[in-house]
Amino acid sequence: MPGVLADLAEAVGIAPPGPDEAPDPAPSVSPATTGVAFVPIWVRPWMTINADTYGASVLGAAGWASAWADDPVRYPEVTVDEVLRRRPDVVLAPTEPWAFTAEDLPGLADRFGVPAVLVDGQDLFWWGVRTETAVARVRRALGPSTSDQ
Repeated sequence: MPGVLADLAEAVGIAPPGPDEAPDPAPSVSPATTGVAFVPIWVRPWMTINADTYGASVLGAAGWASAWADDPVRYPEVTVDEVLRRRPDVVLAPTEPWAFTAEDLPGLADRFGVPAVLVDGQDLFWWGVRTETAVARVRRALGPSTSDQ
């Protein structure tokens, strides 16, 4: 990885990161799933993520799974009734691509009958050097039970 980062830095005309600045190339993956999250990425229509997405990999590294992990479509359209039937443990509401805010959380919790947690959408959808810290932030956002893993 450091060779790739050095090449990229050279290509864009900046100094390459030093050895202490380069991220660990493989964030630690939690050995067990703590729970299942419904991750709404759009509202009209409701859409979410399957296991074959970067967001689901961040979720997995934080010890959680997407409620639609098994869906063959990467970003499936879903209904409120389908979410209720899948019985997720939490709604993980990202700030993008749909711009969920803290004000949306009570309505999401009421609609889906589980706690709703706001997370920075960049942590679920912007891959790269931020991945390791994104996993840690998602793990913290989902509660103390995941921070021990």
